[in-house]
Amino acid sequence: MMSRTAKKQSLLAILTVSLLSLGAGIALARGGSPDHDAKRADMMKKADTNGDGKLDDAERAAMRAARKAEHDAREKEMLAKYDRNRDGTLDDGERKALHADRAAEMFKSLDKDGDGKLSLAEFQAARPPRGPHGPHGRHGRGHGGPGRGGDRDDDR
Repeated sequence: MMSRTAKKQSLLAILTVSLLSLGAGIALARGGSPDHDAKRADMMKKADTNGDGKLDDAERAAMRAARKAEHDAREKEMLAKYDRNRDGTLDDGERKALHADRAAEMFKSLDKDGDGKLSLAEFQAARPPRGPHGPHGRHGRGHGGPGRGGDRDDDR
């Protein structure tokens, strides 16, 4: 049975992961972060082997193959670490262990002073900045397109 402190820490870790996931989604909806833009530029530089500033079909295929190889390597590492019964898949218990470790790592990265607590300042530092018009940047006009609140004239 989990102690009260362990339950609180687990709940806090889950809340932290949830809030950061929400923040990441908002950042992606806004077009990414400076880190994302830098990673994208680096990926483009590596993939654009002929240096023309765009990806042709061969470069795109090579980039996909490289990304698949990276994904496969990460999956292999994950299975080696968490697949306790060595059946090649993660069962519920193994998946929970993976998620708990990820939440603990994320919490540790946010807890800058290492006191085991997330202060308001630490939480605010982890949130992506919002634009002048809120998280969506469109004066609350919805999520785009006719019938979706994005173009009011077509909805009437």
